[in-house]
Amino acid sequence: MKEYIWLFLLLSGIIGIIGIITPVASFYGYFNIWLWGLIEIGVYYDFIMDPFILYFGIMNAIVIGIFSIFYIISGYLYKKGHFNNRIIGTSWIITGISIIIPLIIYLILLDHYDHGGLFFFGIWGFFDAGFGAIGPILESILISGTGIAVLNIERKHRERHPTIKLPKYIPKEMCPHCGKPISINAQFCSKCGKDIFES
Repeated sequence: MKEYIWLFLLLSGIIGIIGIITPVASFYGYFNIWLWGLIEIGVYYDFIMDPFILYFGIMNAIVIGIFSIFYIISGYLYKKGHFNNRIIGTSWIITGISIIIPLIIYLILLDHYDHGGLFFFGIWGFFDAGFGAIGPILESILISGTGIAVLNIERKHRERHPTIKLPKYIPKEMCPHCGKPISINAQFCSKCGKDIFES
């Protein structure tokens, strides 16, 4: 399975990028709202008027874009063997959670946005969720699941190949000057301080 993990990363990154460029909410293709605040009403374009929701959406879009690129690059590098399983698996889980939580908050905020009284029941009273909402959620689930799978691979590897801890030094021979045992790589005796290669 390890050799196919990069494909999940590539898929996650592509899903995230598509999510940014497609509408979060849509009403029969006539009304569209994007994550980064653009609103399309027929041939008329506007931005979300509430600055907090607008900037929060822009921040979400930037985070999703950066993480999507990170997934594609880290998936390629993981395939080449450049990452420790524990570190990269944990980072994928954390970034996946970092995508889904702010996105859900943004979608809830949209439910209270009426665009100057136009949507008096909030966005979700009129609009259907678009891929801009669904895609990043799928990306988050996919990347977090991949991170969990990588950590599981690491755990199984450690169970099959436990590390053997060696003592701090392994006596090799005796110091020719004082008779104290010396370690493998020692050049000087730790007791008398003399060079063990001098006779």
